[in-house]
Amino acid sequence: MTQSTAPDPSTPAGRVLLAEDEALFHTVLGEFLQLRGYEVLHAMDGEEAVRVAREQRPDLILMDIMMPRMTGTEAVRALKEDHETAHIPVIAVTAATYGRTPESTAREGFDGYVPKPFTAAQIAEAVRSFIGPGRGA
Repeated sequence: MTQSTAPDPSTPAGRVLLAEDEALFHTVLGEFLQLRGYEVLHAMDGEEAVRVAREQRPDLILMDIMMPRMTGTEAVRALKEDHETAHIPVIAVTAATYGRTPESTAREGFDGYVPKPFTAAQIAEAVRSFIGPGRGA
């Protein structure tokens, strides 16, 4: 008889760092991701995002581009230049979409791009494509 290999619900489906200066974004998207089984880390600006990424090593970073203290573009550059964090995929999640394309964000160092406003399905697909499906909701 075979034994079930169902995932342990107490083990996160992956760790996601939300780097965004809007508190509401953290609340809404953080809860959305937690309901799907992801562990969520938070950073309110680019400098904090780099620090948290270096300390916590998330599986994925969702990064706003327009943030105080260090922009998302500056933060992703710092992360990609550091051999300890270069492997972490970073998705640009931004309302600063004028002239921005998936190709232009890739040239800036981002691994993916989701323009704001986005749907739940768009963000879920972006996260899933980099770190796998969550659980639940």
